[in-house]
Amino acid sequence: MSESFVFPLTSGVELPAFDSGACVWHSEQWAADRLLLRLGRQGPHYVAEDTRYGTLIAAADGTSHRFDALAGADPLLVEKFVASLVRSLVRQLQGKLSLHGSVVAFGGNAVALVGSAFAGKSTFAHACVQFAHAEFLADDTVAFVAESRAAWVEPVQRGTWLLAESRAFFGLAESAERKVLAEANVSHAARPLRLVVLLTDADVDAPELRHVAGFDAFRLLLPHVFRFAHDDARLRRRELDALADVAPHLRVFQLRRKRDFETLRAQVALIEQAVRDSAPSGAV
Repeated sequence: MSESFVFPLTSGVELPAFDSGACVWHSEQWAADRLLLRLGRQGPHYVAEDTRYGTLIAAADGTSHRFDALAGADPLLVEKFVASLVRSLVRQLQGKLSLHGSVVAFGGNAVALVGSAFAGKSTFAHACVQFAHAEFLADDTVAFVAESRAAWVEPVQRGTWLLAESRAFFGLAESAERKVLAEANVSHAARPLRLVVLLTDADVDAPELRHVAGFDAFRLLLPHVFRFAHDDARLRRRELDALADVAPHLRVFQLRRKRDFETLRAQVALIEQAVRDSAPSGAV
């Protein structure tokens, strides 16, 4: 059931050339005064234009898609973008669920790490690999697969992308690049997802892991769902139904901690123990 780490740039029937002037845009993402990403429609097709990497055009049902990389874009960064955002947007059109988060596995049992932008998800995932010998599945994409009324996740990336301060902490080589790929001990098979952990900054003396259930768990997960079709009520309803279907099969926790390197080992130990407590007997 495993997919390739490299999501195909083109799949399905031929699609029209991208025409910005023919698009109706319904969502934009900016950094200061620079447009980074916008989502919309070109006729019946969905479009995602990223000013750094390229443009995705996809059929409304996700059966066909094409990604046109920008000339001169770094191939490794394009691979990361396609494996995460492009894959997740196409999956949504196909009726599949993806969360924005990192994924690791302890003893074959996966943990999804979600949180706001710059919450430290990649650093935490790399710490799990370094300190607890966890397997790595994804840096920023939780790709759900339904099987026997259980939640599984696919491996979709081959390493974490770390900022300079995280690279220095882990003893990795310096780089002039803002983020650099750190290869990890990767999983090559889907893993059962046992926990979803929301990383939350808090002024606490020691990290705290709090179990969240019911509607509160659903509410915490919803903001982290990858979304493409913002203007289609049918797809939004399907997305909510998919999350409602998978939520009962997950244990959701909130990790309240100071975002510092000094307590990172203790934070990883809390998660590792929670996986042991949550996994079926003999599974870890």
